[in-house]
Amino acid sequence: MMRDKARVDTAWEIQKALLDWNGRVDIRATFTLTIDTALIGAVIALSTDGGLFAGLGGASRVFNFVGVAFVFASALCAVAVVTPVLRRRSVLQSEARNHNKFIYYGHLRQLSDTEIHRYLELDGPAILGALSHELKYTGDNAWRKNRFTQLALLFTTVGSVLLFLSFQTTLWAYAVAVGLMVFFVFVLHPVRQDRIDDLKRYLLAPVPTRLRRNLAIRWGRFARWLWGPE
Repeated sequence: MMRDKARVDTAWEIQKALLDWNGRVDIRATFTLTIDTALIGAVIALSTDGGLFAGLGGASRVFNFVGVAFVFASALCAVAVVTPVLRRRSVLQSEARNHNKFIYYGHLRQLSDTEIHRYLELDGPAILGALSHELKYTGDNAWRKNRFTQLALLFTTVGSVLLFLSFQTTLWAYAVAVGLMVFFVFVLHPVRQDRIDDLKRYLLAPVPTRLRRNLAIRWGRFARWLWGPE
Protein backbone atom coordinates (compact mmCIF):
# COMPACT_ATOMS: atom_id res chain seq x y z
CA MET A 1 0.00 0.00 0.00
CA MET A 2 2.82 2.37 0.86
CA ARG A 3 4.51 1.56 -2.44
CA ASP A 4 1.35 2.47 -4.35
CA LYS A 5 1.11 5.75 -2.45
CA ALA A 6 4.75 6.56 -3.25
CA ARG A 7 4.15 5.81 -6.93
CA VAL A 8 1.05 7.99 -7.00
CA ASP A 9 2.99 10.82 -5.35
CA THR A 10 5.78 10.45 -7.92
CA ALA A 11 3.26 10.56 -10.77
CA TRP A 12 1.72 13.72 -9.36
CA GLU A 13 5.15 15.37 -9.07
CA ILE A 14 5.84 14.57 -12.72
CA GLN A 15 2.43 15.95 -13.69
CA LYS A 16 3.13 19.18 -11.78
CA ALA A 17 6.50 19.54 -13.53
CA LEU A 18 4.89 19.06 -16.94
CA LEU A 19 2.22 21.65 -16.18
CA ASP A 20 4.93 24.06 -15.01
CA TRP A 21 6.83 23.57 -18.27
CA ASN A 22 3.64 24.19 -20.23
CA GLY A 23 3.11 27.45 -18.35
CA ARG A 24 6.64 28.60 -19.10
CA VAL A 25 6.41 27.81 -22.79
CA ASP A 26 3.10 29.71 -22.94
CA ILE A 27 4.91 32.77 -21.59
CA ARG A 28 7.63 32.48 -24.24
CA ALA A 29 5.04 32.05 -26.98
CA THR A 30 3.12 35.10 -25.75
CA PHE A 31 6.33 37.13 -25.76
CA THR A 32 7.09 35.98 -29.30
CA LEU A 33 3.56 36.86 -30.41
CA THR A 34 4.02 40.36 -28.94
CA ILE A 35 7.22 40.81 -30.96
CA ASP A 36 5.51 39.57 -34.13
CA THR A 37 2.60 41.96 -33.62
CA ALA A 38 5.01 44.87 -33.12
CA LEU A 39 6.96 43.92 -36.26
CA ILE A 40 3.84 43.65 -38.39
CA GLY A 41 2.56 46.98 -37.07
CA ALA A 42 5.92 48.62 -37.79
CA VAL A 43 5.98 47.25 -41.35
CA ILE A 44 2.46 48.56 -41.99
CA ALA A 45 3.34 51.97 -40.58
CA LEU A 46 6.61 52.21 -42.52
CA SER A 47 5.03 51.09 -45.80
CA THR A 48 2.99 54.28 -46.17
CA ASP A 49 4.10 57.13 -48.41
CA GLY A 50 7.48 58.40 -47.31
CA GLY A 51 8.08 55.43 -45.04
CA LEU A 52 11.19 53.30 -44.85
CA PHE A 53 9.58 50.41 -46.75
CA ALA A 54 7.74 52.57 -49.28
CA GLY A 55 8.78 52.24 -52.90
CA LEU A 56 10.98 49.17 -52.48
CA GLY A 57 11.95 47.33 -55.63
CA GLY A 58 13.97 44.38 -56.81
CA ALA A 59 15.61 42.22 -54.15
CA SER A 60 14.59 44.61 -51.37
CA ARG A 61 10.93 44.10 -52.17
CA VAL A 62 11.39 40.31 -52.19
CA PHE A 63 13.17 40.44 -48.82
CA ASN A 64 10.37 42.56 -47.41
CA PHE A 65 7.62 40.25 -48.65
CA VAL A 66 9.32 37.04 -47.49
CA GLY A 67 10.24 38.62 -44.15
CA VAL A 68 6.62 39.57 -43.48
CA ALA A 69 5.56 36.04 -44.44
CA PHE A 70 7.98 34.57 -41.90
CA VAL A 71 6.71 36.92 -39.19
CA PHE A 72 3.13 35.91 -39.97
CA ALA A 73 4.14 32.24 -39.79
CA SER A 74 5.77 32.89 -36.42
CA ALA A 75 2.60 34.54 -35.13
CA LEU A 76 0.54 31.54 -36.26
CA CYS A 77 2.90 29.16 -34.46
CA ALA A 78 2.70 31.26 -31.28
CA VAL A 79 -1.10 31.28 -31.47
CA ALA A 80 -1.04 27.49 -31.87
CA VAL A 81 0.93 27.27 -28.62
CA VAL A 82 -1.41 29.35 -26.46
CA THR A 83 -4.64 28.04 -27.99
CA PRO A 84 -6.22 25.40 -25.70
CA VAL A 85 -6.55 21.97 -27.27
CA LEU A 86 -9.76 20.27 -26.11
CA ARG A 87 -10.31 16.59 -26.70
CA ARG A 88 -13.38 15.31 -28.48
CA ARG A 89 -16.47 14.87 -26.33
CA SER A 90 -17.15 11.32 -27.50
CA VAL A 91 -13.62 10.25 -26.58
CA LEU A 92 -13.89 11.90 -23.17
CA GLN A 93 -17.19 10.18 -22.43
CA SER A 94 -15.81 6.78 -23.40
CA GLU A 95 -12.62 7.22 -21.38
CA ALA A 96 -14.40 8.58 -18.30
CA ARG A 97 -17.15 5.96 -18.13
CA ASN A 98 -15.42 2.86 -19.45
CA HIS A 99 -11.71 3.25 -18.73
CA ASN A 100 -11.56 4.91 -15.27
CA LYS A 101 -10.08 8.20 -16.53
CA PHE A 102 -10.91 11.12 -14.25
CA ILE A 103 -7.84 13.41 -13.92
CA TYR A 104 -8.49 15.71 -16.89
CA TYR A 105 -11.19 18.35 -16.38
CA GLY A 106 -12.82 17.19 -19.60
CA HIS A 107 -13.30 13.77 -18.02
CA LEU A 108 -14.73 15.27 -14.83
CA ARG A 109 -17.22 17.22 -16.93
CA GLN A 110 -18.67 13.94 -18.19
CA LEU A 111 -19.12 12.44 -14.70
CA SER A 112 -21.66 12.96 -11.95
CA ASP A 113 -20.76 13.74 -8.34
CA THR A 114 -21.44 10.14 -7.36
CA GLU A 115 -19.18 8.77 -10.10
CA ILE A 116 -16.37 11.13 -9.12
CA HIS A 117 -16.74 10.05 -5.48
CA ARG A 118 -16.53 6.41 -6.54
CA TYR A 119 -13.38 7.06 -8.54
CA LEU A 120 -11.74 8.82 -5.59
CA GLU A 121 -12.20 5.67 -3.52
CA LEU A 122 -10.22 3.55 -5.98
CA ASP A 123 -7.00 1.90 -4.88
CA GLY A 124 -3.47 2.79 -5.99
CA PRO A 125 -3.20 0.79 -9.25
CA ALA A 126 -6.42 2.29 -10.65
CA ILE A 127 -5.27 5.82 -9.80
CA LEU A 128 -1.88 5.09 -11.35
CA GLY A 129 -3.63 4.02 -14.54
CA ALA A 130 -5.52 7.30 -14.73
CA LEU A 131 -2.39 9.30 -13.93
CA SER A 132 -0.31 7.42 -16.51
CA HIS A 133 -2.90 8.22 -19.19
CA GLU A 134 -2.85 11.90 -18.23
CA LEU A 135 0.94 12.04 -18.08
CA LYS A 136 1.11 10.72 -21.65
CA TYR A 137 -1.32 13.36 -22.88
CA THR A 138 0.36 16.18 -20.94
CA GLY A 139 3.78 15.13 -22.22
CA ASP A 140 2.57 15.07 -25.83
CA ASN A 141 1.00 18.49 -25.35
CA ALA A 142 4.21 19.88 -23.83
CA TRP A 143 6.22 18.56 -26.78
CA ARG A 144 3.79 20.15 -29.26
CA LYS A 145 3.95 23.48 -27.47
CA ASN A 146 7.74 23.52 -27.32
CA ARG A 147 8.05 22.54 -30.99
CA PHE A 148 5.72 25.34 -32.11
CA THR A 149 7.54 27.81 -29.84
CA GLN A 150 10.84 26.74 -31.35
CA LEU A 151 9.48 27.34 -34.84
CA ALA A 152 7.99 30.68 -33.80
CA LEU A 153 11.34 31.93 -32.47
CA LEU A 154 13.13 30.70 -35.58
CA PHE A 155 10.61 32.31 -37.96
CA THR A 156 10.76 35.59 -36.03
CA THR A 157 14.55 35.63 -36.31
CA VAL A 158 14.57 34.88 -40.03
CA GLY A 159 11.76 37.36 -40.71
CA SER A 160 13.49 40.13 -38.75
CA VAL A 161 16.74 39.56 -40.62
CA LEU A 162 14.98 39.66 -43.99
CA LEU A 163 13.16 42.86 -43.06
CA PHE A 164 16.49 44.34 -42.05
CA LEU A 165 18.00 43.34 -45.39
CA SER A 166 15.12 44.91 -47.30
CA PHE A 167 16.46 48.39 -46.55
CA GLN A 168 20.12 47.57 -45.81
CA THR A 169 21.69 46.14 -48.94
CA THR A 170 25.38 46.65 -48.08
CA LEU A 171 27.81 43.77 -47.86
CA TRP A 172 28.29 44.01 -44.10
CA ALA A 173 24.54 43.86 -43.60
CA TYR A 174 24.40 40.60 -45.55
CA ALA A 175 27.27 39.19 -43.50
CA VAL A 176 25.64 40.11 -40.19
CA ALA A 177 22.27 38.75 -41.33
CA VAL A 178 23.69 35.43 -42.48
CA GLY A 179 25.68 35.11 -39.25
CA LEU A 180 22.59 35.72 -37.13
CA MET A 181 20.50 33.23 -39.07
CA VAL A 182 23.19 30.54 -38.87
CA PHE A 183 23.62 31.16 -35.13
CA PHE A 184 19.94 30.99 -34.30
CA VAL A 185 19.30 28.00 -36.54
CA PHE A 186 22.18 26.18 -34.86
CA VAL A 187 20.99 27.11 -31.37
CA LEU A 188 17.30 26.42 -31.94
CA HIS A 189 17.65 23.29 -34.03
CA PRO A 190 17.75 20.11 -31.92
CA VAL A 191 21.21 18.76 -32.81
CA ARG A 192 22.35 15.57 -31.14
CA GLN A 193 25.07 16.14 -28.55
CA ASP A 194 27.23 13.30 -29.88
CA ARG A 195 27.36 14.98 -33.30
CA ILE A 196 28.41 18.25 -31.67
CA ASP A 197 31.17 16.41 -29.78
CA ASP A 198 32.34 14.75 -33.00
CA LEU A 199 32.44 18.14 -34.71
CA LYS A 200 34.48 19.63 -31.86
CA ARG A 201 36.96 16.74 -31.94
CA TYR A 202 37.29 17.11 -35.71
CA LEU A 203 37.89 20.87 -35.59
CA LEU A 204 40.36 20.63 -32.70
CA ALA A 205 42.27 17.69 -34.16
CA PRO A 206 45.78 18.28 -35.56
CA VAL A 207 45.94 19.11 -39.24
CA PRO A 208 47.83 15.94 -40.26
CA THR A 209 45.18 13.79 -38.55
CA ARG A 210 42.42 15.57 -40.43
CA LEU A 211 44.31 15.20 -43.70
CA ARG A 212 44.83 11.48 -43.13
CA ARG A 213 41.16 11.03 -42.26
CA ASN A 214 40.05 12.92 -45.37
CA LEU A 215 42.42 10.92 -47.56
CA ALA A 216 41.19 7.65 -46.05
CA ILE A 217 37.57 8.62 -46.66
CA ARG A 218 38.28 9.67 -50.24
CA TRP A 219 40.29 6.49 -50.92
CA GLY A 220 37.47 4.38 -49.51
CA ARG A 221 34.95 6.08 -51.77
CA PHE A 222 37.23 5.62 -54.80
CA ALA A 223 37.81 1.95 -53.96
CA ARG A 224 34.08 1.29 -53.62
CA TRP A 225 33.49 3.03 -56.94
CA LEU A 226 36.29 1.09 -58.66
CA TRP A 227 35.80 -2.40 -57.23
CA GLY A 228 32.29 -2.15 -55.86
CA PRO A 229 31.21 -3.00 -52.32
CA GLU A 230 32.84 -5.90 -50.57
